[in-house]
Order: sequence, then C-alpha cells, then structure tokens
Amino acid sequence: MLPDLVHLEQQVNERLGTDPPPTISTDLLPEAGRWFPMAWARIPRDRLRKLADDPAGLEQLEAALDAGDGRQLFPIHPLLLERYAGASIVESGRFTVSASYRTVFFEPEAGTPLQALVPGGEQMMIKLHLDDPLPGIAGDRRLTPQKVEKCIRLSALIPRQLAAVGGAGVTVLRERFGVVHGERGAIFRGVPASGVLPLFSLYSRDSSRPGDPPWLVTRLQERFDSPHEAAEGFGELLAAPLITPILAGFGAGFSLEMHAQNTLVQPAQGSALISQVLFRDLESVVVLPMLRSQFGLPPLELDIDNPEYFTEPPIASRWFNRNIDHDLGRSFRWSLRVLEREGYFSPRDILAAGRSIRRAVRRRIRERGMNRLANLGRWLPYSRSPYGSGRRPGHWYRTEFR
Repeated sequence: MLPDLVHLEQQVNERLGTDPPPTISTDLLPEAGRWFPMAWARIPRDRLRKLADDPAGLEQLEAALDAGDGRQLFPIHPLLLERYAGASIVESGRFTVSASYRTVFFEPEAGTPLQALVPGGEQMMIKLHLDDPLPGIAGDRRLTPQKVEKCIRLSALIPRQLAAVGGAGVTVLRERFGVVHGERGAIFRGVPASGVLPLFSLYSRDSSRPGDPPWLVTRLQERFDSPHEAAEGFGELLAAPLITPILAGFGAGFSLEMHAQNTLVQPAQGSALISQVLFRDLESVVVLPMLRSQFGLPPLELDIDNPEYFTEPPIASRWFNRNIDHDLGRSFRWSLRVLEREGYFSPRDILAAGRSIRRAVRRRIRERGMNRLANLGRWLPYSRSPYGSGRRPGHWYRTEFR
C-alpha cells in the first residue's frame, strides 16, 4: 500500500533533476515534516475578491472565510508574515509545506466552515503568494489576481474541452476557490489524500526507509522475468501513459504542465505501471489559440485582457519543447539513471529502454495527428532544425530520445 500523499511529497523526493532547497529555515523544508499553525489576516469583506470554479460555491466560500465584524480570512505564507505587521492576524488549522514551498497541505480545525471547502477524503492544499523569489531559487512566486482568475476559470473549462476532443482519462484536479487581496492571491484545491504518487516519487528513495529501492524498481522487479524484457517495453510502460495526456492537452489547444511535482500518477493493477495521470496545478497552463485553429477548434471565450491565459506567438513553439524535453524528459532521464544506479538496468538495457521511449512517444504523436500540423517545426522538437524552435530550455529529447 502506498503511503499518503503528504509523506510521499515530503519524504520520497531525492530532488533528482530539480533545484536544490532554498536557503530558508530548515523547519520550512518539506523533508522536515513540521506542522505549524496557519496564519490568516482578517481583512474587510469588501477588500477581498472571491472566485469559485462553480459559481454555486461562492456562498460556501463566503461562509468559510467569515471572521466576524464584517471581516474575512486571507491565508498568509509564513515567509510573508512580516509584511502584515500591524494587521489583525488569527491562527486557525495547521499546515505543512509541500515540495513547492509556497503551496501547503492544510488541515482545518474540526467543526469550522473551512472543512467544507473540499470533499471528505481529499487533502486540502492552499497555494499562497510570495512577494519575492525563494532565496537561492529563481522564479516568480507571486500569485497575482490575473493568475488566480486564470486558474479558477480553467479549472472548469479544461475538463470540458478535453472531453470534447477525446481526452478521456486525463484528470485535471479542480482549483475550487480563489481569494484575492490587492495584488496577492490564494487558491484552494483538493487532492487525493492517498493512492497516488508525485511523478518524482516513482524514482526516489523513501528517506524514512533508505534501504528500500524506489517504487519503480520494485514494480519492475515484480512484473518482469528479466530487466531486458522490462527495458524493451519501457516506452509503453512509462512514456506512453505520461505523453498521452500532454498530447490530449495540445489537441484541445492547451499546454498542460508536466512538472514532476504537480503531475500525480495512480499505479495500475496487472502488468501496467500507471492507470491514470492527474494534474494539480494550472498556474503554468496556457491556451494556444493557433494550435486550436490548426485542429479546427473554435476560439474560447476568455478575457483577452488577461495575459496569463496566452503566450505570444514567437514563444508558442517552445511549449511542446518545455513539456516534452524539459519536464517530462527529465523524468524519463532520471528514471533510467536510477534504474542503472540501483543495478536493475545494465548499460545495454538503458539503450534498449531509450529506443523504447522514442518509439512510444513518436507513436502517440502520430496517433494524435501532431505530425500533420502545418509549420511542423514549430511544434515537434525533432522535426526541422537541431533544436526544433531554435530555442532552449530543453533539447534533451532531441539529443537523447530522437
């Protein structure tokens, strides 16, 4: 049986292919597993903007955030508390940090309205705003009003669009509620409390059981008579179930984010490895109108004044590269490195597994019709120039899995 998601995220993560930890208090690192009281600022009701992916939920959100005296609660990240000096702060519930540091697992106090924000059996997460990048890690950590609005809107829109293009089996976890105070925002979501793994947990050791091999190694040992047999089928086992939802997203005109932290997988029964892929964060998802047009899909009715929904045409060609080369490619690479490190795959098996991944990825690209798009070089990284769009970040797929 799998450990719960909090344990997996905090203890089954060797940070393979990701940034080193930020230079913050070690108590706030996920591997510390510390729980803290959750701080909330009491803000006048008319200064908070509330959003819900289902409008019927707004009344529920209003009640959950009610702090009395015409005020409502706004969640504050511990690294931002000093910016609220002099504000009315209360503590309610407790949190522990996830692998993204600014998103936390939250447990509300029993009997409080906050409990009703996610269904029973789900683990509540709150994505919080930071004014500044995390020390030692580049990247914008602000959760602006435009980003909150986009995530809540896409939470309802993407599942319908995926269903319309045959994207069954792709699960986008709901960004149920958003709240905005000035230029700072927060998003409430529910995720499965157990039964799923972050993608990085497939190939990471459990720090609480360092003698046990990673889940991926154990599963292959259980399923195959020989490592070479596993290597020959590795593309269908690992690459196929992971590339399929990304291509379904492209088929609907969206670039879903295949980051190893925000991609969750449900283990399969029988001979397969993965039965379902779940996406739990929509901040980096963008709409690609040119791609929708290529597939003959109608334009979406979105706020064109919100730049967070879209990407400029000169950059659009990079989204395929980013998801396949950079994010998903790193998971392929580290899976193979770990299987070699653990002594399961030989160098010969690594080569066979690489060929298997190439076959599986190209087959799914053809099945989705991506290879028939006009201006193919804009979308498929191996199609024209050595670096696809001619830009980095990622060219790993092109050089190692071409």
